[in-house]
Amino acid sequence: MDAAIYENVMRQLAMYIDISPRAITKEMMDEALNAYDNREAIEERAYSTMLCMLIGIDPENSIAERQLANEIITPSIHKLDANDFKQNDYYKNIHINPLRIGEFELCYDEYAPYELFVAGDMHIDAEGKRLASFGFFDEEFSFPAIHENGREWMAIKPNEILTMNRPVERAHGKVLTLGLGMGYYTYMASQKTNVESVTVVDCSNDAINIFNSEILPQIPNRQKINIINSDAVEYFAQHANDYDYIFADLWHDAIDGSPIYKKLKKAEPQGIEVDYWVENQLTL
Repeated sequence: MDAAIYENVMRQLAMYIDISPRAITKEMMDEALNAYDNREAIEERAYSTMLCMLIGIDPENSIAERQLANEIITPSIHKLDANDFKQNDYYKNIHINPLRIGEFELCYDEYAPYELFVAGDMHIDAEGKRLASFGFFDEEFSFPAIHENGREWMAIKPNEILTMNRPVERAHGKVLTLGLGMGYYTYMASQKTNVESVTVVDCSNDAINIFNSEILPQIPNRQKINIINSDAVEYFAQHANDYDYIFADLWHDAIDGSPIYKKLKKAEPQGIEVDYWVENQLTL
């Protein structure tokens, strides 16, 4: 598959998520699957076929478009089980009380049934092709978020959980994390018995204040957590050798993350384990 063609399809999917991620509805899916006794067996393929049509790819139109559907769209789309995420410790134990602090609002957002969203880092298939990961639920799914002037500033979405599973597993000893967000990684790392401490560096007073007042008091092992209000890149360059494991998450996506990632890689110390959020995307 030509790289330019692949990138074009990814742009189409990104545009779909930005503009009309709820175009496929529960009613549409129910109608499409009504005639099948075992809808679970074909639900992902039916969804992928419907999505292809919505972004202008018709598998029946040509061999080339069928190839796009079979090799890019269908392998990238996955139905997720909401119960798998509802059992996550952060979701179960951190309770968000809606409130407003200046221009920021702490609240819950939700995915509608069959809404499409990014759900994981890039992955490599059996043939060595890089594939993006997208997901949907068949039910409404709520998640905690912070809005700034009515727009999402940060949120603990399923994508956040999926892309941090590996860094959480690798955390040990004295952990340094660059970027606070709503404290998902901080919470999960602090719960591990082999983690001695979690130092978080973030330059946003608003993020730190919200975390300290609303989230930190709910964390069982909060005595392990130390928040530093500072420039994370500068702190990394000066203090990285003081830690056993480092996780960096200072960006919203690969576009804004690439320049920061390059700076961190140049300052990366020898002999210290360092992971970067969605690094597969940053290295494209």
